[in-house]
Amino acid sequence: MASLQRWGCSVSEPIHRDEALLSVDEVAERLAVQPTTVHRWCREGQLSCLKPGKSWRIRLSSLDAFLRRGEQPRTLLEQLRAYISVPYHLVAVAQDEPLLHRLDATFFRLGEERDGLLVKFLGGETNSRQTLRESFRRNGLDIDRLEGAGRFCWSEAVDPAEARETDLGQALAHASRDGREVWAGFNWTRDVDLATMVAQQDHMAALVDPTRLVVKTATVEAAAEDWTPTALRQAQTSSRGLIRISHSGLVLSRAVPLPTQ
Repeated sequence: MASLQRWGCSVSEPIHRDEALLSVDEVAERLAVQPTTVHRWCREGQLSCLKPGKSWRIRLSSLDAFLRRGEQPRTLLEQLRAYISVPYHLVAVAQDEPLLHRLDATFFRLGEERDGLLVKFLGGETNSRQTLRESFRRNGLDIDRLEGAGRFCWSEAVDPAEARETDLGQALAHASRDGREVWAGFNWTRDVDLATMVAQQDHMAALVDPTRLVVKTATVEAAAEDWTPTALRQAQTSSRGLIRISHSGLVLSRAVPLPTQ
């Protein structure tokens, strides 16, 4: 445990919650709508549902996320809270580094809300760790407290597979065994292609429980100048979300399976 603490990766006990499963009728009653409306939301993929038998079941957290998406968020944190679900793979392109850092801090603030283990990979960036700490502080992330509590880990690796045999790898293994979410962030301020970003996410998913992983790989526009529209569409495949953030606005999009009917 001492070696893990040196990395800021000491493992605390996760918060375990028994999550309720609601029937279609129960959801309809809560929202004052017809059960057929809830069935339609489930069929169209608007409301995440389970179907262990012949009847739909809806997790309470899925219903909460559905309702949040229907609200009008005002801050970047609220917008990401309504957009990001667990698990999720995200690709992001920011207009410049200040926006890249703001997105990064907000992503980790959301992971902090969910009691996740937060992991920051530095391999694609040119900024020092101290510079990034200062950026986190400016953008509202209490990095000092999180590091002190062992909830925030750093890695110099580009490929997360390199961390498997390190103290960080042990912390990730503990998180998976304890059923804890992992929120992992990669930033690129050097030239990068989409295949490299996707490979980082896939290798991260091999290190932890993929059903409890939220991973974001982001870059600045200058580092993605050679990306084609086709590459951007590919960023949304395999259930990946795409974030475009600029000083003029925010675009959040996600790929959903094509309906069979």
